[in-house]
Amino acid sequence: MTTKRVIFTLDSARDGDIVRWLAAQSSKSAAIRAALRGAFVPAPALDTAALRRVLREELARVGVAGDHEAAPTVDADPDAAARLDKMF
Repeated sequence: MTTKRVIFTLDSARDGDIVRWLAAQSSKSAAIRAALRGAFVPAPALDTAALRRVLREELARVGVAGDHEAAPTVDADPDAAARLDKMF
């Protein structure tokens, strides 16, 4: 197996949380590899039912009443709609 050494620097003030996390790892290389690989895994998409449930709960929490299943009466932001579509 061929290995490749990668060197990077951390700012002790700005990256203090990373420095502390890394210091606590028994295998720093394994921890770094796992963290980097985890960054490349896309988050699972919410299904429509789950998204509607979360939206209903949040709207109820902030006191918005009404039929939340009804079609909106105002034009939706097309960019926001496209971003929501990508979640599914």
